[in-house]
Amino acid sequence: MSELRTARMRTAAEAVRFRLPRLKDIMKTGLIFLAGRASVLGAYPFAAAMFAAAFDKSVGYLGIAAVILGMLSAGAGMYILKYLSAMVIFWLFERITGIKNRIICSLVCGGSLLICGLAVMLAIPGGIYDIMLLAVESILAAFMYIVFEKADGLIEKNSSRTKVSGEEIVSLCICVGIY
Repeated sequence: MSELRTARMRTAAEAVRFRLPRLKDIMKTGLIFLAGRASVLGAYPFAAAMFAAAFDKSVGYLGIAAVILGMLSAGAGMYILKYLSAMVIFWLFERITGIKNRIICSLVCGGSLLICGLAVMLAIPGGIYDIMLLAVESILAAFMYIVFEKADGLIEKNSSRTKVSGEEIVSLCICVGIY
């Protein structure tokens, strides 16, 4: 008989390991601060997507603080709770499960933003426009996860590669446009 192969989930103590930031973490903190300031129609999907895709989760506290400061400086107000809770949900998902599949992580990024946005809408009522904007923002965050991951792969691993694909160049150009 065949044996079932089971994936071992890490315990909370194993999953949450912090470390001191390095120079590359501090540089990414500056970029995530700028992404936190970028908005589309009053929505800020870029910081949550960049945190999910390109930020090392062992120094996640630094990224969350930079996003909060960036959004406060841009005037996000009470809606910071939505993005903060979405980033914490994604951080916990990645640290506990360890799943690195691009599609699944993209869906979790957009889904966590959608769920947290709906939870905030219970406290701060909104209309049809706000619900439609939340849906578009969640889809945009899911797509931006893939874009930021491609651009981060180009930036991080540039010394060992001789060729760059077209989608990596497009991803890097989109990132430059956001900053």
